[in-house]
Amino acid sequence: ESYRFPIYQDFEQLYLYRSFVPQVDLRIQRTFGFSSGLGLGTTLEYFKNKPKISGITSIECANTYLNSYIYYKHNTLNKRNFSTRGWKIDGKLGLFYNQNPSGITIHDGSGNETVRGDSLDLDTFTQLRFKVENFMPLSPKFTLLSQFNTAINFSQEDAYFNFFNIGGINDFVRNQVPFAGLPEYTLNTNSVSVLMLGLQYQIGRSLYTALRLNGAVYDYMLDDKDITFDNFLSGAALSFGYDSGIGPLSISTMYCPQSDKVYGYVN
Repeated sequence: ESYRFPIYQDFEQLYLYRSFVPQVDLRIQRTFGFSSGLGLGTTLEYFKNKPKISGITSIECANTYLNSYIYYKHNTLNKRNFSTRGWKIDGKLGLFYNQNPSGITIHDGSGNETVRGDSLDLDTFTQLRFKVENFMPLSPKFTLLSQFNTAINFSQEDAYFNFFNIGGINDFVRNQVPFAGLPEYTLNTNSVSVLMLGLQYQIGRSLYTALRLNGAVYDYMLDDKDITFDNFLSGAALSFGYDSGIGPLSISTMYCPQSDKVYGYVN
């Protein structure tokens, strides 16, 4: 997996990195009927980050680690895209261990390069992911959308580039927690919970529109075990989508009061 990795500060993009994440994943699963599954798995993952568009100072870094986890999946959606009925539940509790970070290479604006090999000492940490979605038909054309999503790293220092990125409407990149109102990667955090409510309307056979409203709290789980809910986000998105034969296409306009910006979003 290779993808863009923008770095934001105060809702402004400062840098653009390129991340490369190959992995080997082994799982064993017990299924329950056609809709549910419970399993165990272990992933060997390698993460490398390099600047694509950087500022005065840029870094290169990498990490290799193992993640052993237990997961649960439940899916009763009536269709893959623009669902109008059913539930989807994804839960995962994982242990990250045997972390082996490389030295950090720092480049400055004069072309100088510094390698710091003793700056990281990463320990084992636990990660929780839990997401529940529901689609409830109100009429043949209207569907009520609801979603709860939470993600927590129980050690901020040891998570090291396994933080969660907040933004986007659908999760399709690594460690993403969707939030209608912001683009992907606008905020990075080690703890976040999002509640979303929306209304979907079927305009025609393959045309849909949806209004989503959501709120989130983030950075509430601290390493000293204190919990605080001082960091809050709100946002909204109006989307128009087409369910084509080769996959869905969606165009959205989003707004977040905390950034005071309107964003265009294509998915």
